[in-house]
Amino acid sequence: VVAGLVPPSRFSELRQHFRAEFNASPYMEKYVLEALFLMGDADYAVARMKERYAKMVADPYLTTLWEGWALNTAEFGGGTSNHAWSGGPLTLMYQYLAGIRPTSPGYKTFQVLPNLGPLQRMRAVVPSAAGEIAVALERLQDDSQIVLDVVVPKAGTARVALPVREGRPFLSMTLNGTSVWSRGVVSRSLPTGVSQSPGNDPHVTFSLPPGKWRLLGTR
Repeated sequence: VVAGLVPPSRFSELRQHFRAEFNASPYMEKYVLEALFLMGDADYAVARMKERYAKMVADPYLTTLWEGWALNTAEFGGGTSNHAWSGGPLTLMYQYLAGIRPTSPGYKTFQVLPNLGPLQRMRAVVPSAAGEIAVALERLQDDSQIVLDVVVPKAGTARVALPVREGRPFLSMTLNGTSVWSRGVVSRSLPTGVSQSPGNDPHVTFSLPPGKWRLLGTR
């Protein structure tokens, strides 16, 4: 799935497989979780992540991630209590939940295409060569609205879109309080420096220049 070799017609079968099999080490679990995100199953990806790493997170004596699922045993070869390769879920939270990823070297251009999954809100900050990128996302009014705050650094340009939820399309969107999209039509007068950015349907994406931006979508 991660390499793009599996056709979408097999995704349903694989989702069921990942609900029954728990054989990956903490390092390789990252690729199981990434496959789930790529197959559109963010809800289970987050649930599985929380279940698999719960013991490490709850440990009262250690603030590090372990090489194996248990310490001082031969399971998965035992290993150390501080293992950088077990930190894959941290990268996935930035890349898929917060949706932040570079589209050119040094984050000179980047995208923010978040997916909240089962979460109510999130905040993330990426210190990049272009400057500090900050993203905050929250569901409002029983999920009838979603607000996305993005700080685009002076040396950057961002391609931004609100998360799409099947069966619940947005009726309108505002950017910094100005209407930019309503019932499938992009406003003819967008804020200075802002343009509609080509994206995969059903996302409505905007190209944002440096500054602080609030994109609010109403269903």
